[in-house]
Amino acid sequence: MQIISDSVGFKGKNKPSDVALVQAILLKTPCMPAGNNTKSKTYLSAYNAESDDNTLKAIREFQGDYVNVTPDGKQCILNPNAVDALVQPGDVTWQKLLEKVDRDFINMRILEGGKTVYLAASAQQLSDSLAGCQSFSFADAFRPKALACINRMYSKSAIVISVCRQGGRRSFQEQQAILNRHDGATHAGPGESNHNFGMAADLGFQGLRWLKKDGSVGQEQLWWLEQLGRDRGSAEALHFWQLLRSVGTAEVGLFPGPESDRPHLQNWDDHGVDMASRLADLMTRFGKMKWQGRHQRYLCDFGLGGDFFAVGSASDIWDGRGAVTAASLTQARAAAQARRHPQVPRAAPVGAGGRAAVAVLPAIQPATPADVIAMQRNLKSDFEAAEAHWQDWTAR
Repeated sequence: MQIISDSVGFKGKNKPSDVALVQAILLKTPCMPAGNNTKSKTYLSAYNAESDDNTLKAIREFQGDYVNVTPDGKQCILNPNAVDALVQPGDVTWQKLLEKVDRDFINMRILEGGKTVYLAASAQQLSDSLAGCQSFSFADAFRPKALACINRMYSKSAIVISVCRQGGRRSFQEQQAILNRHDGATHAGPGESNHNFGMAADLGFQGLRWLKKDGSVGQEQLWWLEQLGRDRGSAEALHFWQLLRSVGTAEVGLFPGPESDRPHLQNWDDHGVDMASRLADLMTRFGKMKWQGRHQRYLCDFGLGGDFFAVGSASDIWDGRGAVTAASLTQARAAAQARRHPQVPRAAPVGAGGRAAVAVLPAIQPATPADVIAMQRNLKSDFEAAEAHWQDWTAR
């Protein structure tokens, strides 16, 4: 059991987190039966993190049953090591509380500043989470930090976090599918998320068990603390997210995502880094064309080595809808031809003595709809080449 940090009860310091933990113990400790046929009840029926009259009464009743008695429990006697209606860290009342609490709840804990008591996770749960993390594809530079975050959370708070569904490396197609849900989970297109390159993880609290107000146990089925938030309030859920971010950043050396994306931790500080620019760099290195990217918009030279033309967003390109036009393709081809043959005129000049026989560049055939479709496929092919080399992606 986590020990309280200060006194609880009559004239105690009564920090809400300490009060909640003592109340939870009293809520899970059976009263001494009045007789052999009397069903035991607990000293409290609810907890609220406030040292109220019910709490003081419950502490006194507990002390009367187990603290201010002779060793055989048959006679009342004042215990000089106890203070009336007060629990202090490590004192005789605290020790008796730990002795008498329901054994299924001996591992209760609470976060500093919080009001929600939770149950410590087991070593087996930690082992399962670490194994799960190992099963995800992560960059070699990131995986040890993700594992360290899981381990550190457990050693610090006895909470087991785990990688969320789709919280490891995502394929470009998976990224596109999440974007297409239009639920605000991401604004990044294929190749624009740290997840696409194994440099980030979404970590959450699946399996966390906590005490509801009446002492019944709630359990998170997913990772997002939605159930705890509904039961205990968003402010209480925020304590858990803040701990996760603090451990991940201050103690492990990771970096957070946006405030709205609380599970997200990544391997580098993205301040001043444009993800579209980094994807364009990767495609230029491993694709067949040259690329530029900025603010989720892309330009490409169509593989002709000349001017760059706007081709749209990552999402559009991935879906085969890159912003290619017949006019831009025709323009790019004409410019490429002119660069290859800079000294050859486009038309035969007429001299004073008559026509001169000179070489003339053939006319550029206008691009067709089929050419446009073929180029849209080529654009996606460079995205696929970048994905195949996801481990070669760099933040700068």
